[in-house]
Amino acid sequence: MGMLVLGKADIMFVAQEEILEACSSRKYIGTVSVNCIPGIYYRILPQTIQVLKTIRDGVVLSVATAESRDIAKNISAGFAEFGIAIRGSYLFDFRDIRFTTLFQDTYQLYVGKKSPLWDRTEISYEEVRQQKYIAYREEFRRDNGGLTDLIPQKEQPEIVFRTDDLDSMKQMIATGEYAAFFPKFMAAGDFYLEHGLIRAIPVSDLDMSFEVGYLESKKYKLSAIDKVVIEALKRTVIQLLEQET
Repeated sequence: MGMLVLGKADIMFVAQEEILEACSSRKYIGTVSVNCIPGIYYRILPQTIQVLKTIRDGVVLSVATAESRDIAKNISAGFAEFGIAIRGSYLFDFRDIRFTTLFQDTYQLYVGKKSPLWDRTEISYEEVRQQKYIAYREEFRRDNGGLTDLIPQKEQPEIVFRTDDLDSMKQMIATGEYAAFFPKFMAAGDFYLEHGLIRAIPVSDLDMSFEVGYLESKKYKLSAIDKVVIEALKRTVIQLLEQET
């Protein structure tokens, strides 16, 4: 009788182990909602998805692009698990958000062949202010980190057009005398740059560097699947940085 009870106990123990293992596996399957700035979406996330498959299969990313302040707002409200944004002074308005740096980037000025700056290897910021500038979304209009933190309001360039379409911006720059700032690392491999339609010129007399990282809520704990996505993101950034050295 005792041996029979022990046998049943062993079976129950094995069954419990199988249930726990199945539950453990399921926690790495599902959809992760991520808010990110456009630069991450176009260059880094496609490769992150490939890296993610090598770590855990069955993870689906649901991605929405937004500006950094809006990303912080969505995470604070619990609308997204985490986000990828630019560090900025706007974070002082979100004490419940934690920022972790992923990499440093720098802004360069995009110009086309019709621009008087086309043949330059570097420019002063005063020369930037003389260009017909295209602004992206709320650039220079609200605190989103990046350019808004780097350039004082009284020294902002002359904005002649504002749009939320990055490709339209590049088309206008490539075919006209317009200019706009784009990040060096996040925009590497851009079609317009690779085909000589646009040149990226550094600013010599103003620090145009900024930090990009992921935002998470201090109120909500990241799930196991969230952490897997962040790990894939970190690996992707490392791979891309190594390709540039």
